[in-house]
Amino acid sequence: MSHETSELGPLLEVIPYCNYEQFARWRCGGESPTYQLLRAPLNLGELNAEDDCLAIWRDNSTLTYVTPYGVTGFPSFGIIDLSLEFTPYGPKLYIVGRTEKAIAETAAFFLSLAGQREADLDLVIASRSSFDFRLVGSQGLNYLYATTSSRNLTLRYLTLSAEQSIFLATRPHPMQVTVQFCNFEDQGTAFVDALASRKTSFGSLAYRLPYHDDKPFADDIMRRLLQVDTIKELNLSCLQDELALLPFSARVEYLDYEIDTSSLLEADLQCLEIVTKKLSLSIYHDFDENFPTELLGGFFQRVATLGHFVELKVAIHGRVDFDIPHCFVRGIIRAAHANHSLRLLDLCDEDEDLDWDPHVKTLLHQRKDHKELQTLRLNGSKGAFGPDFSHLQQFLSHKRNVTVTDGKGRIHTNYSSVDKLYALNRFYRGSAKLAKVPGRPILLVNALMNSAWNDFQRIALLLTNHSDVVHDFVQKVLLEEDHESINSSQSTENNEPKRRRLV
Repeated sequence: MSHETSELGPLLEVIPYCNYEQFARWRCGGESPTYQLLRAPLNLGELNAEDDCLAIWRDNSTLTYVTPYGVTGFPSFGIIDLSLEFTPYGPKLYIVGRTEKAIAETAAFFLSLAGQREADLDLVIASRSSFDFRLVGSQGLNYLYATTSSRNLTLRYLTLSAEQSIFLATRPHPMQVTVQFCNFEDQGTAFVDALASRKTSFGSLAYRLPYHDDKPFADDIMRRLLQVDTIKELNLSCLQDELALLPFSARVEYLDYEIDTSSLLEADLQCLEIVTKKLSLSIYHDFDENFPTELLGGFFQRVATLGHFVELKVAIHGRVDFDIPHCFVRGIIRAAHANHSLRLLDLCDEDEDLDWDPHVKTLLHQRKDHKELQTLRLNGSKGAFGPDFSHLQQFLSHKRNVTVTDGKGRIHTNYSSVDKLYALNRFYRGSAKLAKVPGRPILLVNALMNSAWNDFQRIALLLTNHSDVVHDFVQKVLLEEDHESINSSQSTENNEPKRRRLV
């Protein structure tokens, strides 16, 4: 283990005799030596360069477990009070201590060591319960100003001050912030005020409610949040009562929202305002074992009426596995057809509560005439796609611009003929893109000589997609032949011996 920088001297020193608090207990690795700092690290990179897990004891009676990048190690169950995880290439720090004040002091110390390299990493700050992160202060996050990239910041089970809220909302570059089960000391007033005053996009905000009944945001503050137009992407868990339908009116590019069917039942769906063009909706149905056919049919009818969606994901969750009625599938098909610009249709749910197998053939057949569709996601068994995936092959032969995947983005395939068809379709899409690229004739020749060589289908696709270039080639060749013919005739005439005139 390397603890020394040549110019500054040693960084760490082993504590020879540890008391009970100073012992480091790792989940799978037993115990390890505990160190104390001989000097302040230059940055977190010094700790991240270590070869193994280590623990650092500070004078404020806190013990910090350090797991460098590339090393596997996690403290024993239940002993973490606050964690700082820089991912994917940074260290993970797990802090335990006697008091929240001491733990916050240590967290602020390590956060102050974060520099440009850490600013380009994702960061998760989390506790086991509601840790008073106000004690850390906003200066602990100053390093976030060092980056121009949009990274992920996740805050979990923390209580945030108004000053920290303003700091997060006013960072100059777009962020991807996830606030999970956190509380705001002012119920979110400062955070929303700062968001509303931004002149540029905030980026992405994911907001997950605590499990208890306390509301981190007051109702009026939540209403204001949903009216802010500086958020690009918004991810919300279920809101209740009069707030439940308001997220649909949020002025965001992308909305990911969870809602109960009880809230939808109270709505006039045909007047429901949905502003976003990219909607991901998780619908939870816990009333009974019957599929909410009429309710969801009304929702998709509204989607069809609006007709402005480019991405649509709908997942339905229940206490039991549902059989999907044919009329519901027809409603989805009508809604997709009515949204002419729809590029993504996602019908997957992680729990796979819905059995799509009986409807895969219908969905594929009815989607083949949608011009803009690029991705279709649905869960289905191998048999649902027909003998040797015949339904899928027929669909892909007709829709060369579409990829069919499961919910995890894995393509449905038989690993032989379907893979070849996908490869041909990728070639087709690449061929179509050539039409917009400068220097197309040269690129076309290269494609014919390399990617399409000895493949009749690919040659045919190229020549069909670029018949105008082929026509120009032919015209040029004909002109050159005519020119050569004229030159040849003139040369012949010039070379013929001239007759002498007889006087």
